[in-house]
Amino acid sequence: MNIPVELKLEIIPLKFKDFIDIKLIRWESLCQNLNAISILEKNLDKVQWYWLSQNPNAISILEKNLDNVKWDWLSENSNAIHMIEKNLDKINWSWLSKNPNAISILEKNLDKVDWCGLSGNPNAIHMLERNLDKVDCIWLSGNQSIFEIDTTEYNQKLKFYIKTFF
Repeated sequence: MNIPVELKLEIIPLKFKDFIDIKLIRWESLCQNLNAISILEKNLDKVQWYWLSQNPNAISILEKNLDNVKWDWLSENSNAIHMIEKNLDKINWSWLSKNPNAISILEKNLDKVDWCGLSGNPNAIHMLERNLDKVDCIWLSGNQSIFEIDTTEYNQKLKFYIKTFF
């Protein structure tokens, strides 16, 4: 069964395994851990807000602690779009341009888009196609969405396999 992350975080309490010595925990790393939310909620004094602001599962903590949110870092958080939309004056547009879930915001604010970051954004291909003069080829080369199925070669291989094996 697939339980939504938000529900799982609420109904399945997590604790450290018995062999974990809490004195050895590095809180900056724990703040990045998707499964650490229930522990972090109980230890807000140890939270490293930069790292937590990037954690997609930490939205419930961040919403309750807006004064501690690090907006640059939140700008990359794929689950924070609703928070970002309400605080456009606080976000980092370079980091937001890399956020695959921020396309609707970026489309409405083309003058603020960082085209290097956007060139690496897998959900921005349609925006890049319309603005080829702004595309950064280095970032684009690392974008997983620059590929499509070669239907000609696919059909040739399919015909070969059908002929050979059937």
